[in-house]
Amino acid sequence: MTDDDLEAVVHKGLAGVTLAKCGHPDDVKRLDWKLDELERRRGLERGSIKISLLLETAKGSSMHIHRAQPARGS
Repeated sequence: MTDDDLEAVVHKGLAGVTLAKCGHPDDVKRLDWKLDELERRRGLERGSIKISLLLETAKGSSMHIHRAQPARGS
C-alpha cells in the first residue's frame, strides 16, 4: 500500500484498511504513522481507521502487533 493509495482512500466514513504481506512490525508502524497524519489533516478522530493484517509468513504470524489508541479527550 503506497502513500498515494492512502491519500486516495482515507476520508470520513472509512472504517479500516488491510495491510497485505505484512512481515515485520515496522510495516505496521509506518502505516500507523501515515494514518495518524491523514486523520489529523482531514479532521478525523485519531485511531478511528482500523488496521487489519494479512500475515503471509510464519515470521509474520508470530508478531504481536497492536495499534496504540490515542488518549481520548486530550
